[in-house]
Amino acid sequence: MKRKIMLYIASTFCIFISHNSNAITFEVPIICPEEGYCYVQNYVDVNPVNGGQDYKNLLRSYDGHRGTDFRIPYLAMLRGVAVVAAANGKVLRVRNSMADRSLTELLGENEGYECGNGVVIDHGDGWHTQYCHMKKGSVTVKPGETVQAGMALGAVGLSGRTEFAHLHFQVTHNGKTVCPFSGDLQGETLAKHPKEKHLKPLWSDNGRAALQYVPPQLLKIDYTTEPPRSSRDLLQRSEAPDSIKADNKALVFAAATALLEEGDKLVITLSTAEGAELAKKEVAIKYQTAQRFDYVGRTDSAKFVGNTLEGTVELWRNKTQLLLHKSWVKVK
Repeated sequence: MKRKIMLYIASTFCIFISHNSNAITFEVPIICPEEGYCYVQNYVDVNPVNGGQDYKNLLRSYDGHRGTDFRIPYLAMLRGVAVVAAANGKVLRVRNSMADRSLTELLGENEGYECGNGVVIDHGDGWHTQYCHMKKGSVTVKPGETVQAGMALGAVGLSGRTEFAHLHFQVTHNGKTVCPFSGDLQGETLAKHPKEKHLKPLWSDNGRAALQYVPPQLLKIDYTTEPPRSSRDLLQRSEAPDSIKADNKALVFAAATALLEEGDKLVITLSTAEGAELAKKEVAIKYQTAQRFDYVGRTDSAKFVGNTLEGTVELWRNKTQLLLHKSWVKVK
């Protein structure tokens, strides 16, 4: 079962930087897939003292995070999603041989190689960008090679220290981390711009327009006879089927969501096409949640052979519905 989600990423950035007179602009370093989600999951942690604060003084980061994480679906990663140079420059270093495995599968093997497969580019005047977690064997550039903005570097992967398919994009100036959304050195944004005013992002005009702060996301749904074991298990499954053979097995409707906030209410429902409720789960979100999975189901699925069932995912915030997704499956 395929669904298309609005793409939130294209290409942009501004011209000035607050701590240095040398101007630099960046284009978005990823070519989003035509289907599925594509958004910023984690931002630079602008407040390393307390940890986990993004440039808007919200919590879409984690302690000490130094980059911007562009997240895509696992299945899109398998098909291939291009990583591109954010600006003109010269390639300094590459790595291209690490396996695409999630953090839970590495068992400490990535010590000292947290970036996984990646590329480092020198843009001059002390500016460097780093591209991490790229797919094994996908890197197409070599040290010393000159690249232009938008030139392909490789593909998004699952290498290094990561639990989901994404590109980690990191900006440094004279060796110090810079937040590309504020133009400040890491740790300076909240002190200089406590109310998000007068930010001077490094994205080009096109990129700044595309890189918007996104609402909560529905990452994946599935109809299955077995509950998922984890978010990773659910996210790495194939597309949800249009029909399912239940027989005497359970029938499960599962959903993975992201970017939930304290106070949100998540509701997952399985019902008949006529609206009769078969199973329902309501979750009160108690803290900022980067990602979670939930499911509901029935053990008497044989009773519904020949029927079409409906799965619904809703997310509410302060009595406002932020997310509503409906899908259907034929029981055979």
